[in-house]
Amino acid sequence: RKAEQELSTGIRAYEDGNYKNALKHLQGALDEGLILNSDKVTAHKYLAFVHCAHGRETQCRQEFRNLLEIDPKFELGPSEVGHPAWGPAFKSVKAEMAKKQQK
Repeated sequence: RKAEQELSTGIRAYEDGNYKNALKHLQGALDEGLILNSDKVTAHKYLAFVHCAHGRETQCRQEFRNLLEIDPKFELGPSEVGHPAWGPAFKSVKAEMAKKQQK
């Protein structure tokens, strides 16, 4: 399917450091309608990483919110959670979302 191909292409572009292309393909994957929640979570995670890496904290935090709305139990991997650009943003959004769920 086109959505899953877009996701794969977006992740490859991210890993190659081509963030502009990564944004285009990751958003394209979401726009095409990814079926699996795990794929949607992955797309939002990489979108958050790109935004955080470029200092776009508002967009970064929104992508983490989108991800946590799909999977509230999601956790970043050990190497990801300690990253200075997105680790603190993720922890902050996760705490914010947990607080909202308690209300």
